[in-house]
Amino acid sequence: IPSAATFYDLVPLHHPETHLAEPGMKEWYSHKLQSLKRAGLLLAISEYSRTEALEHLELAPERVVNIGAAVDKSFRKLDLPSEQVRELKFRLGIRRPFVQCTGNLDPHKNIEGLINAFARLPYTLRSNYQLVIVTQIDDLHRQRLFKHALSAGLSEQDLVLTGYVSDEDLVALYNLCSLL
Repeated sequence: IPSAATFYDLVPLHHPETHLAEPGMKEWYSHKLQSLKRAGLLLAISEYSRTEALEHLELAPERVVNIGAAVDKSFRKLDLPSEQVRELKFRLGIRRPFVQCTGNLDPHKNIEGLINAFARLPYTLRSNYQLVIVTQIDDLHRQRLFKHALSAGLSEQDLVLTGYVSDEDLVALYNLCSLL
């Protein structure tokens, strides 16, 4: 029976210390990799993912196709009502123009490195912006990242950790950020 699988990445293979540390995870992941190799076609979400599959799974080039990861049509340039902008910024603690990072807190995303880089900007530039990290976050990780930011030389007002945001808020944030 012809089969296809969507292929995202091989992050666990590259970072086993954080993704495969629990007992049984290496064996489970190895079985998943074998399943990918048996699929008739892999639908890679990017050219990078396609290349990664070809190199590490040793598949023939015609068995891995880059389909690209599409974005919902709601993610577009918008003219937002000023009241909506004020309410969103107030609710999230955004007080200045901002640099935005959207994603999760997996170790390979290097959020600490981003905070360090932002902290190293010249103060005359950095003081005009906030670093806004759009991610779902628990209290323990929130405290850890704020502590890291303080040790890097940022104030609590320089870093915003939004927590979960709705798709509507996310679209607005993309429209409002100075840099992504």
